[in-house]
Amino acid sequence: MDTESPLLSFIKSSLPKMRDPEPFLERLQGLGVEDLEDLTYLQESDLLSVLRPIEARKLLSLLQKTSMPTRCLGQSSKQPEQPTVQQSQYQYKSSITV
Repeated sequence: MDTESPLLSFIKSSLPKMRDPEPFLERLQGLGVEDLEDLTYLQESDLLSVLRPIEARKLLSLLQKTSMPTRCLGQSSKQPEQPTVQQSQYQYKSSITV
């Protein structure tokens, strides 16, 4: 009994009206997608040869909403900036009174 790949499962759940997801899966693999995280690197232009524009936008929108990393979809994850050693030294020196 074959288990379905996570990519194929994601495609089927994301685009349930797609009759045959295999060509789309092959296209993704041809682009270099090897796992679910690689999907975050997709751009709409990558998808238009196999999906209709609205399908491509739906898929990209879903990818942005999932818990997958969004750094590759043009969204930076805003993390608090850690002070560098130079910044810390400057702050220390500026607080010393002579």
